[in-house]
Amino acid sequence: MKENNFFTRIFRTYNSISLISRICIGIVSGAILGIFLPGFTWIGIFGDLFTGTLKAVAPVLVFALVSSSLVRGRSKLDSRFGM
Repeated sequence: MKENNFFTRIFRTYNSISLISRICIGIVSGAILGIFLPGFTWIGIFGDLFTGTLKAVAPVLVFALVSSSLVRGRSKLDSRFGM
């Protein structure tokens, strides 16, 4: 029970930190791991997973943003794309 409580506190603390701070923490911890543990090449899987996820999500987000802007457009050219 104490172990679960410990991880719950860490999780809540991490989620209360701003996104920019979390990104900086990730960059610093990745740099430290890369410098002090160069033999642990399996850690690179996390970077590959992150970039693969970004590549998968980015086209969907761009499509949603473009279609949303076309639907909400107010000019004559954009009015033909209305709902």
